Amino acid sequence: MTRLLARREEMLAAGARPLGWKLAFGTAAVMETLVSVRGIGPWTAQMVLMFRLGRPDVFPELDLGVQKAVQKLRRMRKLPTPKQMMKIGATYAPYRTYAAWYLWRSLELPEE
Repeated sequence: MTRLLARREEMLAAGARPLGWKLAFGTAAVMETLVSVRGIGPWTAQMVLMFRLGRPDVFPELDLGVQKAVQKLRRMRKLPTPKQMMKIGATYAPYRTYAAWYLWRSLELPEE
């Protein structure tokens, strides 16, 4: 945690602005900024975009729950690869966040 706070201070000293300032930027720019912080990977950045910033078009292709839901929905033998997930996620644009939410919730349904 100390390293994260130190990195935050370094970024602010270098001219980076607080996260609230990033609201006006596109998803890719915010994602790039978040991932540049040590300890924040693509999955965490996607969760921030979806649940903290309310971005409607983010598809967490690396999320195991979403992968399992897609596997179940499409009756796949193995978990889909990230490349397959990107292609599948593209079909839900521009509402990928909502699709992910429904995919997560589908795992809570009783088995048929």
